[in-house]
Amino acid sequence: MPGNPPTYPDQAFDGRLYEYVTTLDFFTDDELWSNSKTRGFIHDRQIVDENGELVKVKIALVWRQGQLFAVSNTCPHAGADLASGSLEDIEDLQLPSAELSKAREDCGADSLARTRISGSDKEFALVCPVHGWLFDALSGTCISNPSYTLDVFHTHVDTIPEQGSGDESITSDEHKRVWVSRDKVNDGVKGMRRHVKVKVNRM
Repeated sequence: MPGNPPTYPDQAFDGRLYEYVTTLDFFTDDELWSNSKTRGFIHDRQIVDENGELVKVKIALVWRQGQLFAVSNTCPHAGADLASGSLEDIEDLQLPSAELSKAREDCGADSLARTRISGSDKEFALVCPVHGWLFDALSGTCISNPSYTLDVFHTHVDTIPEQGSGDESITSDEHKRVWVSRDKVNDGVKGMRRHVKVKVNRM
């Protein structure tokens, strides 16, 4: 998990509300992740559920080859933590392109729910660490069993303005903020979804 970075209020980008999570260097620090193929962690988000209760839900943020994805952390099949899984190249897996195309069409323009930091344009499947089921990281559809779907969120990266000057010329990753959209972006994709909610005790 990231340390204790400063907090920021929600902000709107492209007409969508985003929550601040951490700085980009958490994902891009090669020394920190020297023994890991995929770089991911679980973000606890507080929401008010349909019963008016304050609860926490878990979002997995996963980084690979210059791309950042955010999905529901709970596998809808077995309830596993997906942040502990891996991202595999869809082309290498030789997956059925027709099924993926259909799921992404159902997402509409919001299907590309990733932030590309570097030049990589590869497409990835998130692999559940328990049964090895595959989920399209862009649409959330379960490639192994399309009757299941993950919530998918947009990610956004911006630069922290230098205090007092408004200068946004700093380019180091420790000065770049990672944001995750408040709303999921794949409502159009059918499939069973699963959410683990933990009640938060109000002070």
